[in-house]
Amino acid sequence: MQTYTGKNPTRLEAIIAAARASIVTREQPQPAPAAPLLVEAPRPVAQALRPQLQPEAPQRPAQRLTARPTETAPARVLAAPSPAAPSRPLPTLPTAAALRAGVKLSRGAVRLHDLLVRLSGDMARHWRYAVLPDSLTFHIPAVGLAVFLGYDERHLRRLAAELAEVGLIAYGAHAQNVAGRGMWDGTLWAVGLTSTPAHAPYIRREEWTHNWRPDFEADYTGKKGVKAEMSALLTQEGETETAYQALKTRIAVQFTKNPLVGCTPDISQTCDLDSLAADVRGLGSEHHSRRAGTITATATALALALGEPERRAQWAGKLWDALRAHWEGRVGGLEGFACALDRLRTDLAEDAPIRNLGALLMSRLRPDAALATC
Repeated sequence: MQTYTGKNPTRLEAIIAAARASIVTREQPQPAPAAPLLVEAPRPVAQALRPQLQPEAPQRPAQRLTARPTETAPARVLAAPSPAAPSRPLPTLPTAAALRAGVKLSRGAVRLHDLLVRLSGDMARHWRYAVLPDSLTFHIPAVGLAVFLGYDERHLRRLAAELAEVGLIAYGAHAQNVAGRGMWDGTLWAVGLTSTPAHAPYIRREEWTHNWRPDFEADYTGKKGVKAEMSALLTQEGETETAYQALKTRIAVQFTKNPLVGCTPDISQTCDLDSLAADVRGLGSEHHSRRAGTITATATALALALGEPERRAQWAGKLWDALRAHWEGRVGGLEGFACALDRLRTDLAEDAPIRNLGALLMSRLRPDAALATC
């Protein structure tokens, strides 16, 4: 504030006006000063002393989990392919017409033979035979073949007998024990596969005693046999090939469930005569449902042991004669047959000069020689 020291009134009025203007100016609200540009706000001391960190990487959104994670697959290392193992060659199968060349058969027998040869050929390929056997044996109920061919079972057996008579096949009903009862579970078919076989088709002992249908009891109680399967397939028009595939599958599957150990196309013609003698003695106590099959199997094994497989039917007849003599209490019988086998085994062990084993055994089975056998 200015101080007045003189007597000039004009100067005094000017000072008073300036003082009033100053009072009015202080009483009015003054606007806040604008914040200076590029001036940072003061930070706390702790924040100022904190070391500067690298900025964190932005977080990736969470991925939805799936059954297969989305990750990079590992690099694949390509190696040279190893040489494939040589496949087992399949034998060349003759046609059914070539097998029965020169044989006169009925029309139904020809149809049955065609079907059996086709099934045998497919099974030989399925079982990977390296050498074609003279005959191949498989198990299939006769009723399945009858339904497939459109015949009844009795007529089919007449046709099968016609084929067996000329040496094209061998067959026989097969039984097994179900819940203490002997029941027929199907038919064994031995089908010749070569036009010049060393011997006629036959069924071996192991094949007679083998359990070809391990699930037979379940099929019997559930009525799921081959007859129902074939009938269901053949009711539909054009399903003949499907029905044939069902037959082939049934043969292959049941053999896979219970394979026949040691089943080879080559058969040794040596046999233990001790076991044969025991089998002959056991025929008297054999159950009637298995008796025919056991006699056929024993006759087949005996014919092979004697080196004359073509005389299988002849030895089967001799076994039936011995069984009847056993029932009637006559001289010889099963015991005489077994003693003749024991004596033949002794001769072989002593290296006796024998030209024909079958002829020697046959001579010892005559009624007049039966007393001197044992």
